[in-house]
Amino acid sequence: MLTVGFDGFILEPNRPIALVIHHRQIGGSILIDYDLKRHAHQRNIRNPAQLKRLITELQNMTKEADQYRVNLA
Repeated sequence: MLTVGFDGFILEPNRPIALVIHHRQIGGSILIDYDLKRHAHQRNIRNPAQLKRLITELQNMTKEADQYRVNLA
């Protein structure tokens, strides 16, 4: 399994990160506050409240993917 990073402050269902979570193709994700290529704080973290929402979205999507797999079995 892989651990990956992604761009975005929210988890959108049609983004590549959402698809790999749904298909259980990653082991985890890395949230990054500073983007070295852009030399700016614009990768995943804006403030504590937004970070908490993003983590909750990631956890919920993972639980949904797990439940989907259980229902298929």
